[in-house]
Amino acid sequence: MLAVGTSVIAVAGVVPGLGPSALLGGAGALLLYVAARVDLAAPGMVLPAQALRPLHPVGAGLLMVLALAAGSVPFTCYGPVLLEVLFGTSPLVAGYILAAESIAWTVGTLTTSGLSSRAEPSLIRGGAAMIAAGGVGLVTGPAILRGCGR
Repeated sequence: MLAVGTSVIAVAGVVPGLGPSALLGGAGALLLYVAARVDLAAPGMVLPAQALRPLHPVGAGLLMVLALAAGSVPFTCYGPVLLEVLFGTSPLVAGYILAAESIAWTVGTLTTSGLSSRAEPSLIRGGAAMIAAGGVGLVTGPAILRGCGR
């Protein structure tokens, strides 16, 4: 069920039309939810028991990981095309930008790995704010550049 749900979501990204795509995406998400519910009833669970409770720290943590992946992975996949179409960058420059993103993740991980657990809430909030700001920048950046005569 997990493999089918994931496959249905993948197909939703390539079918033409908003209606079929939304329907397949919703069906895939429903299949993933049902797979998680079935897992919770199994004697040897894969997910933690609190995985589907978003107000529980475990569920909130898993939701945060999902949101972080949803906010960062698409740029790795579609970043070069977006940079070329929206900003006119060459493939080499787009590659350098993606490499800089990877280096920034590594440096950020290394600099925060030794911090105390008291700093975690601030780091989590700060990271979420940076991802949100990056998304806003990606959406508004082309319009701002066009307004500047680009």
